[in-house]
Amino acid sequence: MRTNSDASERPITVDLFSGCGGISVGHKRATGRDPDYAANHDEIALGVHARNHPMTTHLLGDVWHRRPHHVARGRRVGHVHASPTCIDFSRAKGAPLEHAEATKIRALAWVVRPWLREAPPDVLTMENVVEWEGWCRLDNDGKRIEAEKGRTFKRFVRMIRSFGYSVDWRALSAHYYGDATTRRRLFLIARRDGRPIRWPEPTHGPGTGKPFRSAAECIDFDLPCPSIFDEDRGLKAPTLARIARAVRKHVLDAEEPFVVGGHAWAMIHRSNGERPGQAPRIYDIREPLGTVVAGGNKHGLVAVCLVKHYGGHEGSGLDVREPLGAVTTRDHHALVACSLHTDRRRAVRELLSRHEPDERQGQLFGKDPWKVYVGGEAYEIADIGMRSLTPRERARSHSFPEDFVLDRDANGDEVSPTKQGKLVGNSVPTMMAAAVIGANRTALEVAAA
Repeated sequence: MRTNSDASERPITVDLFSGCGGISVGHKRATGRDPDYAANHDEIALGVHARNHPMTTHLLGDVWHRRPHHVARGRRVGHVHASPTCIDFSRAKGAPLEHAEATKIRALAWVVRPWLREAPPDVLTMENVVEWEGWCRLDNDGKRIEAEKGRTFKRFVRMIRSFGYSVDWRALSAHYYGDATTRRRLFLIARRDGRPIRWPEPTHGPGTGKPFRSAAECIDFDLPCPSIFDEDRGLKAPTLARIARAVRKHVLDAEEPFVVGGHAWAMIHRSNGERPGQAPRIYDIREPLGTVVAGGNKHGLVAVCLVKHYGGHEGSGLDVREPLGAVTTRDHHALVACSLHTDRRRAVRELLSRHEPDERQGQLFGKDPWKVYVGGEAYEIADIGMRSLTPRERARSHSFPEDFVLDRDANGDEVSPTKQGKLVGNSVPTMMAAAVIGANRTALEVAAA
């Protein structure tokens, strides 16, 4: 028996979701209920959503072809959320799209207009990349016309206000609300129920009493991390340079390396080469994960195998488990680790000599620049490994529950790891979603709570 929705008692909620539905998870956290309706054009995305939200009615198809009054059927609509695709607004989009395709994609935000006209919600929320605020017309080459930057966005806001809504928008960073990622997004909130628009106060970070969550909280340190020196890895020079920089900064020169299970750990950005003069992108695993993207897994986890140094003889591995610090990281990371089965100390030194020849930092403290010091004791690097983050690890950075099913849809059909990664990359971090929705619950929802 369906118990999630009783429209005679309360207004309905609709999620025009993206990815695997972070807004829907946030909605349930904030209100205790799944959304009543969820719509998406992607059959796999909708199937995964249905697997995890069985009380929701799922609508497959082009959102432009779905008439809101057919969904509402005369019922009051409490909340509609829309996350139109960000592919052509994002700085990370790559080469410009064809003019016609780019214009069509950028127009997706207008899909909320039929809702405002036919079945106006008490509260409308929208989410996109921060660059959405600069929405404007494109030239014939598919590039935005800088002189018109933001003009279309302002016209869009005027359209919403013309239906009697108050409107506000603000950029929010997910790690300030309990997600383990620094993902930053622009939220737009519109209300017509007479209640003020409210922005959630940060729950984590300076002045809150809670540290930012770290990337380390999301990692399964028991998974294998193949050596970067294996012949079949074929790693390119920029990746090797990032690994060398990560080892130098976060292991050799670190006052307190992050060590678990005999390995010191760090993260790197695996793709999108650095700009001229830009340092290799590396990150402290004790910081939040950077933005998880849909277009490939660009986070690399680096593990550095440590062995006890006894006058030139190796000893046992080190296992130190300490509380995670509070810091912040950027996007596209990789985890680096090492294997205890093969001694590759010579290869390690050759890598560092080639890409990180500056040993002044180690000499500054009177230490051997080739050794790692933990608790005052010296260790050597026997190997370095690296692997990509799994879809589950990436989902943890967005605070999806452990029982959230990523690898199967509602019919039990398998979802590929690549597709899982895209669904996570396109999703809204769930704690940030819960904070925004919780701060703007409708009057009837508050009365029923």
